[in-house]
Amino acid sequence: MFFASFRSEVETFPIIRRRLVENPPVFLPKTIVEERELQIFSIFSMDELAPGAYGIFEPIGEHCKPVDPTRIDLILVPGSVFDKRGGRYGYGGGFYDRFLSRKAPGALRVGLAFSFQVLDNIPLEPHDELMDYIVTEKGIIECGRK
Repeated sequence: MFFASFRSEVETFPIIRRRLVENPPVFLPKTIVEERELQIFSIFSMDELAPGAYGIFEPIGEHCKPVDPTRIDLILVPGSVFDKRGGRYGYGGGFYDRFLSRKAPGALRVGLAFSFQVLDNIPLEPHDELMDYIVTEKGIIECGRK
């Protein structure tokens, strides 16, 4: 599962475009604000994306199909700050933490970040979900969640 990059996050649109050419579909989340959850949809074209909740690009249209989260084995996770243990700060809504813990607890979690966004240690809350790996332009950090 990919995410549509937003603000200072690592740009994901080039890898989404490449994946669509090589082997569609691509799974992307849609933020359901009222229910405070992420729902996952498959897309086959960049034309199936439009700004949604918070201005983040999301799947739209009749060609987008809901995806059972248990089918997802790898999740690219956005964040504003990560730590080397796999901790992460998002934008405070808890959407990814709830999704990871409730809908896809067994999926491999890979945070995408710039190296300056990775600190040694950040304070975490009990509900914060950890990453398995963090990938930056300088390398891969194995976090050891499991």
